[in-house]
Amino acid sequence: VAAQAGYAVILQDLHEDILAKALQTIEKNMAREVKREKLTEAQMTE
Repeated sequence: VAAQAGYAVILQDLHEDILAKALQTIEKNMAREVKREKLTEAQMTE
């Protein structure tokens, strides 16, 4: 939500695998928003 509002967001975790899974989940959710036309491809990649 913060990133979509234009704020810089930093994800941190001690375990790389958890961080990677979090990024995958965020990308999946944003792709779903693009499909629903609530978000553009350009907004997704910002």
